[in-house]
Amino acid sequence: MHTYRHKQTHRSVRAARIKYVHPGRFGDPTHVILEGDIAHQLPSLAPMGIVEAPPEAGDYVVDSGTVMANNVVFPRVQFEAEFEPAPGTPPFPGAVPAPGELPTRVTKEALEAMFAGVAYEIRPDGRTTVCEITFKNGFTLRDEDSCIDPSIFDAKIGEEYAYKKALALAWGYAGFLLMEDRYRAGKA
Repeated sequence: MHTYRHKQTHRSVRAARIKYVHPGRFGDPTHVILEGDIAHQLPSLAPMGIVEAPPEAGDYVVDSGTVMANNVVFPRVQFEAEFEPAPGTPPFPGAVPAPGELPTRVTKEALEAMFAGVAYEIRPDGRTTVCEITFKNGFTLRDEDSCIDPSIFDAKIGEEYAYKKALALAWGYAGFLLMEDRYRAGKA
């Protein structure tokens, strides 16, 4: 968990972002995985704190300071509007750095914002999907995924895996560009 300050009251709270939600059946606990791969159990799908619906990935669990089951769940948009990271706490994922500052990491949101388009092609072998990402600056990159047996080929699955591989490739290039920008700014 990290420390955040309320923007108006300046009260500090400890909170963690939810990475994964496994909902329980009605009345059963909801299990979530928090940042840092911490397993956590929420009491039920009934409304908790200010949440009127079950928690989602990206929402925040705020430590009540008492029993873990009494923690409050905030929707991501509301939490990030009301709180700010305390000194030493990393910025919110996807947060825009202050003017003149460079980000310290490449987020998926920032990376995908660089894309002008994504196209897929199924190769003539009937089992290979190629994903081509075109960046707004005109640069393109490709990666592919294949299945062993063409009789079980599924285009949606091929697109999903080819995209993940192409995205990973793009992430390396974006990381290099950010590091170069930070180096030139004297912040590397």
